[in-house]
Amino acid sequence: MSMNMETGGGGNIDRTAPPKWQTDLGLKPDDPAIPRLTAIDSFFRALHLPALHQSPQRLAALFPSALPTARERQELDAHKASPTWALRDAPENDDFQYGPDYLIGPYKGRPQTIDQNTQNAYYQLKEAGVEPWRILKSVAFTTPDKGVVMIHLRGDRNVDEAALAQRLGVEKLEMADAETLEKFGVHHGTVNPLIAATPQVRHIFDGDLVEGKDYPQDDRVFTSSGDERFYVGFDVRRYLKATRMTGSISVADVSQSPEQLRVFVRRPIKVIGGDSGKDTFNFSAFLLETITDRLKKAKAYFGDRSVSKVDTSSDPTLAGSIDTDKFGAELRVRVAEIARDLQKSAARDGTRPIVTFSSMAMHGIAGPILRTVEGIEYVGPQEALEDTLEKLTSRDIEMSLTVLLGLSSAYDKDRSAFAGPILEKTIPSDQNVGRLIQELVESCKKGEGKPEQFFDNDKILDKMLRKGMKGKVQELRGKNVLVVLGASELEGFAAKLEEYAAQDNEAGKMFAVIRSNDPETIASKVEEISAHAPGKIRLILMQPGQAVAELIARKTLESPQ
Repeated sequence: MSMNMETGGGGNIDRTAPPKWQTDLGLKPDDPAIPRLTAIDSFFRALHLPALHQSPQRLAALFPSALPTARERQELDAHKASPTWALRDAPENDDFQYGPDYLIGPYKGRPQTIDQNTQNAYYQLKEAGVEPWRILKSVAFTTPDKGVVMIHLRGDRNVDEAALAQRLGVEKLEMADAETLEKFGVHHGTVNPLIAATPQVRHIFDGDLVEGKDYPQDDRVFTSSGDERFYVGFDVRRYLKATRMTGSISVADVSQSPEQLRVFVRRPIKVIGGDSGKDTFNFSAFLLETITDRLKKAKAYFGDRSVSKVDTSSDPTLAGSIDTDKFGAELRVRVAEIARDLQKSAARDGTRPIVTFSSMAMHGIAGPILRTVEGIEYVGPQEALEDTLEKLTSRDIEMSLTVLLGLSSAYDKDRSAFAGPILEKTIPSDQNVGRLIQELVESCKKGEGKPEQFFDNDKILDKMLRKGMKGKVQELRGKNVLVVLGASELEGFAAKLEEYAAQDNEAGKMFAVIRSNDPETIASKVEEISAHAPGKIRLILMQPGQAVAELIARKTLESPQ
């Protein structure tokens, strides 16, 4: 099914206007690349999938009454093999459509190496380049019978020559020389899978291209067009289904694993708002920013296509979530409905999405329900903070006390987003402290929160520590106290608390603030403070919303369970 790019592969081409790729590339009619790129375009348009690989929509259009029987599938295959099928002119009937299934794109300059191709390919966000595993590396070898074997693998892998030699039944592999490659109109660096397959020209596609578990859903790869200015991108698995692999086109494991694991997003995310749509949007934006930062650190960010698909919705029926005492029963009924919808959607789409809420109060209501739903993974403050605390424990960093700054529902085991070990170790609140926390939350909502409301004598921290230590607060010197900012409004207030404690005041003399959810950062700062200010009480401020975003960011880069 492959083609010689110099001769073309049939198909119906509109001669009255330039094809889309020619317009997109800005090529003049006399550009020397036109015949070669036209042949590539014609080749892909002439490909067709076997009936069993057609989409349900396509099959319904071809067989309106019912799905095809075995006999009907045979008739359809015979029809596709006929000249009339190759000459069809209805774009909606194309099995390989320009854009979704294949495209022709430009490079900056004339790159020669895999690394240069990665950096210089214009794709979607033009300045971003492409992922190394999208570049198709093609290597040609000669065989003892004077034939040629062309190996195709992802750009971040190398040919396993021992495995290939064993598969070919030869003792030693010989690279194809320039003279041999010239017969196909290519040279080293422009070998590609579109060269005609014959008994003397075999193509082997690496198993990682087709069957490897380590690939994203968008599996378009880029190969040489034969002109160093342009690449051809195509869906490799769909392509191989259409070529109906023969002895001349096959799939085998002929590559070595990459030195660095591929990093890309694998999981969709669902963010549900329980309060204002603005809060939900802001949390989703922060979540995407967190994922982007993680990808950039791994040198795996290539524009917006690299990040997760985030479905954000603000449900008006959850608007009462701030008062879970009053509306708890109604909220649970609605969450049960949401859970059923999520389960149906996951089963239909075949994915395991990560689900979270932007409202801290809704985590307390929804968490116990969503943790039991099959087909999704719920991530809330409890999961995020426990993950951090487990890592700190493994570094021998323990918390002497836990201070939870939240509304009354945060202390109720039936409504708290922090149920479990976190709530069990929390200093219980009372009416007086609860009033002070409520006042602080209201001040922060208006942007008027002051650190003194937290630090000063007879204020929140003072009252809670005296209660937790039965008045013996001095015994906490040199120890760690976890402070959980259990209301969304307080998370933006954390920086002010850290800045205030760093000043030369009463709070600064007694406390050292560590504002982080990262175990390594916390461990490093604990060690530093222990060395330079051993008598200070270390307040470790954790921001649950950020911790949720950071845990989700990590999970989106992991394989679905």
